[in-house]
Amino acid sequence: DFPYDEIEIEFNRNYGNIINMIEKGFPRLKPFKKGTPESNLTI
Repeated sequence: DFPYDEIEIEFNRNYGNIINMIEKGFPRLKPFKKGTPESNLTI
């Protein structure tokens, strides 16, 4: 059987991390300079 429960838990954990990044203002993206592809990320 495929471990659907584990995948769902992993997805929820990752989704929570994304929400935390949004709430904190994307601190991980601040080091990127303007004009780089990373600075143009959109959610």
